[in-house]
Amino acid sequence: MPKREMRRHHPPAHKPTAPKENSASKPPWLGLPEKEAPCRRASRRGRPGRPFSAMATDLLSLPLKGTSSVDLEQGLLLFISTSYSHEKAEELRGAVCEVHALRERVRALKLSEATVEEAVGSLGRYAKLITSMSSRFGTAIDDVLSGTDAQLELTWSDAHRPEAKCTLHQLGFERACALYNLGAALSYRVTTRNTADADGLRAACQDLQQAAGALEAAGGAVAGAPWSSDRRLTADVSAAALEGKRALMLAQAQRCFYDRAKRDQMKGGVVAKLAAAIAAFYDEAAAKLRSVRDVCAAGGGGEVIPPDKERGGGMLAKTKERAGRAVPAAPPAPLLALVCVAEAGARMFDAWAQWHSAAEHEERHEYGPQVARLQRAVELAAEAMARLAAGGAAAGGSGGAAGAAAVPAEVSRACAEAEATIQASEATARKHNTHVYHERVPPISTLPAPLPKPIVKATPPAALAPPGDVSGDASRASGDVSGDASQGDPFVRLVPLTVLTDASVYTASLDDVLRRMSDRLQDIEQTTAGEMASMDLPGERRAAMQEGGGRELGVDGFDG
Repeated sequence: MPKREMRRHHPPAHKPTAPKENSASKPPWLGLPEKEAPCRRASRRGRPGRPFSAMATDLLSLPLKGTSSVDLEQGLLLFISTSYSHEKAEELRGAVCEVHALRERVRALKLSEATVEEAVGSLGRYAKLITSMSSRFGTAIDDVLSGTDAQLELTWSDAHRPEAKCTLHQLGFERACALYNLGAALSYRVTTRNTADADGLRAACQDLQQAAGALEAAGGAVAGAPWSSDRRLTADVSAAALEGKRALMLAQAQRCFYDRAKRDQMKGGVVAKLAAAIAAFYDEAAAKLRSVRDVCAAGGGGEVIPPDKERGGGMLAKTKERAGRAVPAAPPAPLLALVCVAEAGARMFDAWAQWHSAAEHEERHEYGPQVARLQRAVELAAEAMARLAAGGAAAGGSGGAAGAAAVPAEVSRACAEAEATIQASEATARKHNTHVYHERVPPISTLPAPLPKPIVKATPPAALAPPGDVSGDASRASGDVSGDASQGDPFVRLVPLTVLTDASVYTASLDDVLRRMSDRLQDIEQTTAGEMASMDLPGERRAAMQEGGGRELGVDGFDG
């Protein structure tokens, strides 16, 4: 029998296909992979993540600032009647009462899933009215708020350390704190979104970008303000802190695009660029928040006022007590936790960028570079875990048991699962290269770093946009009613004080020019009359009229 006939036919071995993993089984914080590329064949270690359909409770949100009650109505009416007129003050009394009522409502806010929509609406409306008044009153209102007739103390506590408080008399300080709270409420609303579907993920991304916009507006109110260098200013509303938290919100917004790209099974190179942009945002946030931490460690960042000292009588007595007996605030545990989470996030998403780039190498059958990138990813993931552990210890030392719990457990768990996944991928790829492919593993420095591709940006909150710029659909989607035409700006017809000042200067200048021109015209008329009299021109004119039959001649001798 021919040799070929003696061969026994062996059917191809059937490789059992692993069941597709439910995309709802990955925690969204650190982006566990949703598509198993060849380099991802290693089985996951540790327990599976919670269902993806759960609320995004592992997303970071900012706490609200607390404030004390103050009669803002009295100071605003006094300023309007002084700077404009008593009639204008009476006309705007209803608007001023609304501002005061909104502040009291904002002061009593507590964030929860049931109250977050009301909180966003109230904070957005209050921030809009305060912004409108600031643009019209400028810094002139600060003298009235600090005057003896009003004696208004705007006191706000640190969001991360409520016992640290700052009392100023500037309306710009009030605006910065209101905008911060608006950003905090928007960031909290993200944690209530169902990010399992595309609509929830899109809404979460919009909320995070608007939260970044609110924090950016708060930073604009702080930057360059005379009170921004006051040592009593709490650390949470310093320029560096607001910039760092803005970058933190943008990092989480970019994460939404990253998660969507993984769901849609985009190419590894595209997903790697999105992950690299997340790492860049986290790096920026970590750098800014570290500077705030260092300022707090040096004794800045607000003052802790003992409760018994705050009950002293009179504004002057309180000011003296704060200046002489206040205790500098140490770095709060939640701030230390934010720093370490941002640092860990930067390293972990750098690791994911390398991980996705390694998948692209494998698709091109470049197994040496694949192993090099996975080894680097393992190192970055280990650094991320080390930062979380060190940050948790530092927070625990700063704030006791509460500080130790400052790093969210969901964040630590997701980071551990991500590290296990990356380690398993690296072990499998290294084993295959050692026993099958035998390719040289190049140094990671010889491979190009994944280029960041930022897609998100800080956008103004819908609550602060003019009524014509906010569509009804967008307002309803965000749960914000401040964009309705019925809730417009009651101060829109109030002329800004700077415009009134410029108009007064213009009117005075115009009157001066007209007066000088009138004086010059009178001088010219008198001079002309004198010259005509010296040349007997009036007599010659009468004689010419008689010779011409009574017709009056023009100046040049032509018929008039």
